[in-house]
Amino acid sequence: MDHQRVHEAGTHTTAAGELETTRLYLYSEALPLAGFADVIEERAGVFLPVEYKHGHLGEWLNDHIQLCAQALCLEERIAGQHETSGNPRRATIEAHYPSTQPPSPPRIPYGYIFYVGSRRRVKVHFTEQLRARTRETIAQALKVAALESPPPPLSGKMAARCPNCSLLPLCLPEEVRLLRSKKGKP
Repeated sequence: MDHQRVHEAGTHTTAAGELETTRLYLYSEALPLAGFADVIEERAGVFLPVEYKHGHLGEWLNDHIQLCAQALCLEERIAGQHETSGNPRRATIEAHYPSTQPPSPPRIPYGYIFYVGSRRRVKVHFTEQLRARTRETIAQALKVAALESPPPPLSGKMAARCPNCSLLPLCLPEEVRLLRSKKGKP
């Protein structure tokens, strides 16, 4: 699938008969988090997030965290549907065994990152460690977002990441550096 197509909302069936939804809006009230998934594939009733990246294949933890965050949002949405679906089998089980915990919706086991630059698709398993790291990262991002003034732009070798960052239009590191230099701040 072309990277530009994943940014157009829609649903289609692949040649293999799998359902693909592009540019799906996801949110989580629990995290709280919202955003768009490039692609959600449905395979035998299991939903798998797929993130497209312009760059080349690499072990980028931030890419894995982004993909895992999409899975967490999707799991919350699926859980909400399970709670409101009125499953008659579940009602029967609960009537006969009232102390039994209702079954939890299935967890999304993995997703994929497609690196356009190297034309490689990588499977990312949503381990407990990755899930915990994703929640920690979201919590840290929320703390930064709540600051009265934003942190300074990246500097040194880290600043090389800025041109390819999706937050560049919000962060405006060059503009912030220029304004800080005029105010005499580093």
